[in-house]
Amino acid sequence: MTVEKAYKPEKPTSTPSSNLISVINNCLDKVLNIRLSNVNLKKTTSDDTAPMTVDGKGDTTIELDGNNVLDASTPRWNYAAGLEKKGTGTLTITDTGSITAEDGTTQDNKLRGSLTAIGHEGAGIGSRGTTDATVHPQTENITIAGNAYVNAYGSSGIGGGYRGNAKNITIEGNAYVVAKGDGAGIGSGLYGGSSDVNIQGGTVVAEGKYTGIGGHYSDSDTSGATETSTIEISGGTVYANGNKYGNGVSIGSTGGNSKITISGTAKVKNTGRMGSHASSDVKDKGISSTITIKDNAMIADGSGAIGGDTNTNITIQDNAVIGNLRKSGPRPNE
Repeated sequence: MTVEKAYKPEKPTSTPSSNLISVINNCLDKVLNIRLSNVNLKKTTSDDTAPMTVDGKGDTTIELDGNNVLDASTPRWNYAAGLEKKGTGTLTITDTGSITAEDGTTQDNKLRGSLTAIGHEGAGIGSRGTTDATVHPQTENITIAGNAYVNAYGSSGIGGGYRGNAKNITIEGNAYVVAKGDGAGIGSGLYGGSSDVNIQGGTVVAEGKYTGIGGHYSDSDTSGATETSTIEISGGTVYANGNKYGNGVSIGSTGGNSKITISGTAKVKNTGRMGSHASSDVKDKGISSTITIKDNAMIADGSGAIGGDTNTNITIQDNAVIGNLRKSGPRPNE
């Protein structure tokens, strides 16, 4: 099975509801556990309220059963997220059930609890968007774990809405994540700035029009030279694709600094460049990238260049394997 032809969950058979779920958890002593079981919510109002919102200082875990949908894609030009994450608490989306097939050895993706979260100008999962150019709404502390299958679309798939960014986005365990965005697949929304992403395991497909995983700035935003997107990939299989318009990166930052570390047993295919791209108005502002590939990490055949079009410091060490770049070849998990 190739990464980009991954299993897709079945669509819910129920009629979408216009109901909303709002969670506020300020309890610091215990984790609030919520179970979504075949929930199907679709936004119908023109305001920026998400189908589901999780807020507060406390930690919240969502357990997925069946196939769940949180859809904020309509009406057109709303700035809501599919699942809006607010506050400083950690939101964990997981499936702790077994996905072992009847043969007792292989995995059956149909047994995964799934969540499809769709924003329009907001993130699929993360922050809402804004039209205020002076504000960058930030979401933080989102973890996808266990055997969860997450399908997320928006201004970022997981992270910031339009002009929004993200801090401490983590994918771990055996999670399967497909994230697509107008800015980054995972990280910043369109014009959102810098973001921090940590991938420790699982299978990740991240596709953005400008950045696969990381940050995105507008051409006129000179703060990119002082802010850094940090991307750490220490395990799992990652397919990252950016650079749709020829002026972006697959892993790193479009218009900003980036610090990228690929380590452990990570397997990565970056279709576009890895590093930082300096857009026209900020090219001379000192934007740079630092890239470290180490341990037993692997960059797959057919990946794009290591290094963007800015000052780049590259370190390759230990038993790291670099495939034949810019040539056709197998995906990381083939």
